[in-house]
Amino acid sequence: MSEKKRVRRRNSHQHHAVNENNLLAATFLNLVITVVEIAGGLLSGSLALLSDALHNLSDTFATFIAYLATIIGRREANHKKTFGYKRMEILAALTNAVILIVISVFLMKEAWHRWQNPAPINSMIMLVVGMIGLLANLYA
Repeated sequence: MSEKKRVRRRNSHQHHAVNENNLLAATFLNLVITVVEIAGGLLSGSLALLSDALHNLSDTFATFIAYLATIIGRREANHKKTFGYKRMEILAALTNAVILIVISVFLMKEAWHRWQNPAPINSMIMLVVGMIGLLANLYA
């Protein structure tokens, strides 16, 4: 007689919970990185740190919006929403694109201003905070 192998299957609810927890953890870590880099950028006067902080802020928004879109997108179709809420992910992508454009315009304006009026930069603060940000991003 052949032995039947037991197959351990994950329930789809567990899979969703893991993905949602990962999105929330990534959101929180990106938010912490953002706050540290904004503080470091302001203290050091480094536009490079501020731009990386804003990049991480956009990542924070993106992961949080993806989290919300995942939650809302699972809702079933009803008489008003015949396709359900699956298009929420498309709206999330549009929102992320708009946020990135706003951040880009701000950074270009600030870079132009700094090009015209150079300011001193505390390189030690910039280096330390930049390394912390790099390590945290590698971990995330």
